[in-house]
Amino acid sequence: MKIRRMTEADLPAVMALEERCFSVPWTYENFHELIGRTPYVLLAAEEAGTVQGYAVLMQVFEDGDLMNIAVSPECRRRGIGQELLAEVIRIAGERKVTQLFLEVREHNTPAIHLYEKNGFVFVGRRKDYYEAPREDALIYVRTPKEE
Repeated sequence: MKIRRMTEADLPAVMALEERCFSVPWTYENFHELIGRTPYVLLAAEEAGTVQGYAVLMQVFEDGDLMNIAVSPECRRRGIGQELLAEVIRIAGERKVTQLFLEVREHNTPAIHLYEKNGFVFVGRRKDYYEAPREDALIYVRTPKEE
């Protein structure tokens, strides 16, 4: 498994994953507009020449936001999400991010376990944040550990 920066050439595979993984997927234009822009880091998880997952990090000053992370359904539970998240955390540290936020569907138990295992702490709820189906978002934050 290789985690690398996403390129324009990855977008067809990323869009296919996006549409399989989310009921309200981002558009091609959403991804296209973010590639190469300074406050964003788009990562692709590639195995055997195929994109199996991706993540999108946005930074505003010292705050980071894990905007999107997905793994191909048939490749889940193989550590790809963990590798993507670890790289997001590493890059956030390099960029001196002091708080890394994310939202997750309240019933997405596997994702919640992954985030909590990696030091994210529940800090709030956004009522009816998600559509199709309508569901609350749980807000998590991770702050760097004191060394």
